[in-house]
Amino acid sequence: MDTSKQITKKQKHLLGKYDLKYKKNYLMSYLQTFYPDATWETLNKEQAQKIITGRKAHERKLKEEQNKDG
Repeated sequence: MDTSKQITKKQKHLLGKYDLKYKKNYLMSYLQTFYPDATWETLNKEQAQKIITGRKAHERKLKEEQNKDG
């Protein structure tokens, strides 16, 4: 079995934390803008990393908008 594309423990942990905060449908809808056929069952390392880095950028953007408005 090829494990080079499998999601890592750290990615799984981070996705679990983000799931509690953002919910899976939010994360998956974001991912599907890049990978239209992505599903939670077939999530690979590259796709998981896209969610992780995308969430960080999304949070930064929200924080900047709040600071601008506030």
